[in-house]
Amino acid sequence: MQNQPTIATVIVTYNAREYIGKCIDSLYKSSVSTAIIVVDNNSSDGTDQIVQNNFPEVKLIQSSVNLGFGKANNIGINWALANQAEFVFLLNQDAWLEEDALSEMLAVAAANPDYGILSPLHLQYDSQSWHQGFHRYVKLFAPALLEAETELSTIYEVNFVPAALWMMNSTALKKAGGFDPIYFMYGEDDDLAARIRAAGFKVGVASSAKGHHMEKSISDRGISVKRLAAKYFGHYTAVLKHSKHNVIYRYLSITKSVIQDILTHSSRGSHKEAKARILAFWNILQIIPKIELSRQKICCEGAFLNIVSAGAIDRENLDRILASDSVAGADR
Repeated sequence: MQNQPTIATVIVTYNAREYIGKCIDSLYKSSVSTAIIVVDNNSSDGTDQIVQNNFPEVKLIQSSVNLGFGKANNIGINWALANQAEFVFLLNQDAWLEEDALSEMLAVAAANPDYGILSPLHLQYDSQSWHQGFHRYVKLFAPALLEAETELSTIYEVNFVPAALWMMNSTALKKAGGFDPIYFMYGEDDDLAARIRAAGFKVGVASSAKGHHMEKSISDRGISVKRLAAKYFGHYTAVLKHSKHNVIYRYLSITKSVIQDILTHSSRGSHKEAKARILAFWNILQIIPKIELSRQKICCEGAFLNIVSAGAIDRENLDRILASDSVAGADR
């Protein structure tokens, strides 16, 4: 591709030794070049050493704590924007791209500058079958994409697509901002997609590009109470942040809804569901001032980003950069 826009790929890792080699290797094999930034969330399985030893060209940023998905991605996004990347691609540690995926997405982005987020097709990790998580959203927002007999369009607009494989343009990021670190896991990608749409950009799927993502087989029945609570925390936080009602109405409404859910699940014997909602709501009560501060901050351009000078993000001053965030992630 002539005059290829600059693109940087951000990979957040946590105990990813099983996947990280294939993930990064797919970028090395890409038909277009990309800078690669790995932000390691204090892995204990040697993931960071694998990156250091096998991929020395990769920019590795090592955190001494687990920052969560969104906050760690913000570190990589900051580095990419500080180094003048025109596009930032977020790639899950358990995902990989086909050779022409970046090239195809850059071509689609060039023809559709009003799209702030572009995603390739999400396929199973080791096959050409649909990733079921992706399939659910596409079936809801762009069912024509799933019809084999229909000639595919270049791009399909959707309200949301999972952030396992996201390409964002820098203009949208600088306007809408990065991930809100109030979410540790679950809900941060929904939140950012909504803010990018609110900033006047679209979210879409580039049908000619393909990525592969490991399918998580765990269901809510097999999930731990703590992890299930994190899902509900994300949902409650999003409702409180984005509702247009006043503060009293918002918190009374969410309290009523949570109590009804707890009573319903308790009466049905779904004690884990009830406990998860109680834990999620308790965590919400602990950080009401942070939620309200976050609600105010999303109105600001570049929210939750701290774009430093090129090359300034290193392990020595990572703590200083993290400390500059005005909204901390919830401990859950």
